[in-house]
Amino acid sequence: MQIGDLVKRNEHLWEYLTDKEMQEVGMIIAFDRHYNSEYLDTFAQEPQYPYAIVLWSRTGIGYEDIDDLEVVTCKEELRAV
Repeated sequence: MQIGDLVKRNEHLWEYLTDKEMQEVGMIIAFDRHYNSEYLDTFAQEPQYPYAIVLWSRTGIGYEDIDDLEVVTCKEELRAV
């Protein structure tokens, strides 16, 4: 993943989000190395960029774990929300 990539949320988040949020496409605008030090010992090693700042088409700016995102690779994956 890199800045400028179009992303969508992973399917495993469906139970926490609305259908509109699951279909939403966003663009990565930055990465952040921030992490909660309480959970630091759960990492085998510190991730290089554990969080992405995403500009979502409907909900605006979000602070997302990169493991919860998928890069949109073809225009068939893009759907109007």
